[in-house]
This record gives sequence, structure tokens and C-alpha cells, in this order.
Amino acid sequence: MRKLAVVFFVVSAVGLVGCSKPSVEGKWESSAANVEGLPAGSEAKFVVEYAGSNVTAILDMQKPIALKMTATGTYTFDGTKLEHKFAKVDVDTSKLPAMARPLVEAQLKKEDLAGKMSGVQGISFEGADTMVQKGAKGDTKFTRVKA
Repeated sequence: MRKLAVVFFVVSAVGLVGCSKPSVEGKWESSAANVEGLPAGSEAKFVVEYAGSNVTAILDMQKPIALKMTATGTYTFDGTKLEHKFAKVDVDTSKLPAMARPLVEAQLKKEDLAGKMSGVQGISFEGADTMVQKGAKGDTKFTRVKA
């Protein structure tokens, strides 16, 4: 009887693990080659961190221009769709050439970056550590950052 109980426990545990939904919780990163909307030849690192219902996205671009953008807000995830609602976007233009900085900053003031970055995207997973966000202009592939 004891063996039967152990077998039942193992089968149940394996079944529960097999039925678990993929999770976006944690930190993910992508290179510029995988980020939707960046020009070809861009050098950048894109990191997104999901914790609870909060999201922080950081784009640190070196080429074609040097700037760092940090967006914060909330998200919901239903297993196939990920919705971002960004409340705040900060752009660090301090690495831009002095001549270009005022022009870029003036343009940024006109833009609703939080609104443009917010929205719903389809999501798929390639195993537990690769997430693909489906975008209108292409897909962005992220790899889970392990601690």
C-alpha cells in the first residue's frame, strides 16, 4: 500500500508540474537585433522586469545614438496575452552630443511615450526561459536572466 501511495504522489506531482502555466515573472533581456522598432545595426540592451503586477523596462542604446529609457507601470498576463500600462517614461539624454540634446529633448516632450509603449501583445514561449512578444512591426525575443 505504501508503494502505491508513493507512486500516486509522484504521478500527481508530475501532472501538476506539466500543467503549470508559463510565467513572465522575473527579469528578461534582449539584444538590439531582437527589439521591435529599432533600426538595423543598433547596439542596445533591453531589460524588462516583472514583479507582482509591476513592470520596469529599460532600453540602454549605444548606437545609432546613446540614450537610456526607463519605463515603469503595471502589467497583466493571461498566458497568451501580455498587457503593459506604463505610467512613467524617463529618458536620459546626457550621453547625446550637446548639439543634438535640445532637439531630442524637445521632440520627447511632444511625444506620449507612456501611451505609445502601453498596449497588448501576444506572447509565446520557447521553453521556460525564452519569451517571444509579438509586435505589429515584428517579434521581440527575450531570454530569462537567471540570478
